[in-house]
Amino acid sequence: MRLLLLLLFAAFPCVILHADEWLPGYTNNGPWVKDQLAAQVADAKAIDGTKVQLVFLGDSITCFWRNHAPLWTQTFAQWTPLNLGIGADNTEHMRWRLANGPQNGLEPAGLDPRAVVLMAGTNNLGGTPEARAEGVRLLLVDVQHRWPKAVVLLMSITPRGHGPGDAMYDGNQATNPLLKKLADDQRVIWIDLASQMTWDGQKAKGIGGDFVHFNDEGYQMWVDSILGTLQQIMQEDPSKLAPRFAKPATVPKIARLEESIAAGRVGAGEKNLETLANDKDAATADAAKASLAIITAWKAGIDAEIAKSRDDGDVFLAAELAGCIETSYTGEIAKSYHDQVVGLKKDPAYPAGREYKKLAAIPFDLRQDPQFKKLVDAFLKKYPNGFYAKQAQALIPAK
Repeated sequence: MRLLLLLLFAAFPCVILHADEWLPGYTNNGPWVKDQLAAQVADAKAIDGTKVQLVFLGDSITCFWRNHAPLWTQTFAQWTPLNLGIGADNTEHMRWRLANGPQNGLEPAGLDPRAVVLMAGTNNLGGTPEARAEGVRLLLVDVQHRWPKAVVLLMSITPRGHGPGDAMYDGNQATNPLLKKLADDQRVIWIDLASQMTWDGQKAKGIGGDFVHFNDEGYQMWVDSILGTLQQIMQEDPSKLAPRFAKPATVPKIARLEESIAAGRVGAGEKNLETLANDKDAATADAAKASLAIITAWKAGIDAEIAKSRDDGDVFLAAELAGCIETSYTGEIAKSYHDQVVGLKKDPAYPAGREYKKLAAIPFDLRQDPQFKKLVDAFLKKYPNGFYAKQAQALIPAK
């Protein structure tokens, strides 16, 4: 019966469900949800959020990592991982949890991961591939804005249903090419696990008997698909922002420059690439131009995030991002970002952002103490308006 309920809620997530009294506005009210949310609350109390480097955000496929603890621990424990998967969640549910999780104790305080593994979309049944991809895109925007320094590993939607000709199977297959376009190989890396889960005439490789969830082989395949990328991300200097080159250049000297740039020496590497872009050897010049295009796109993305954070009123984050990119350059470019940092720190909202970060770092269980509300009230008396005032009010636990 429990398996039947699981399958029904997984197959029909578009049914309008009654909002849970504990989490008003969160409409996934499957019979398993309270237990899974309770597990997240327990994790939030037990884990130091400042040490979490890796977050998994998703639905039941992500949640069921909890049933594969040995593989999870063996592979990811080195990065203090956090599982934010809930069964039958669609993209709208995940967006709600991103926006409301902190004040409801679903996340540890100080959470600022270096990588986010995002698997979403299989429960958004009934919509067109374009509509489903748009839901994932909006969720991706939320993830990037919530954790702008994190690299997102965007997983393809894995096989579901009874193979080609099944609407669920074909829908997932049709949506994946649209999701792939959301990746830029910089802040969003496409991981096409679905293409490895081939249909053998009876079932997809790595998928269990319910034709949705992974079996042991499937979770091992998931590990194999992301481990190398995660190792690369975790080896990078978190205090610096640098572009990422998904495929090293075939010209050795360009590949060496790309490696140096990815390590944080962007300014020097970019200058060398500009010289090599005029090289007499066409292959060298073309490779240098391709690498410069990647750097340009990366820098434009960071500049856009700085501008968005500033426009939203989060000047503290904008200053942090500008400061990180400043360290990757020298000369005039470094000076331009340094000047941005100086200007942002002069903004009256900057000290509010600095104090807000201290409030946000207080663990959720301590926020239940009446003293915490007094701290928030004192903050709001000092900074009654603006972005950080709204953020501080949201720190008070929901009743």
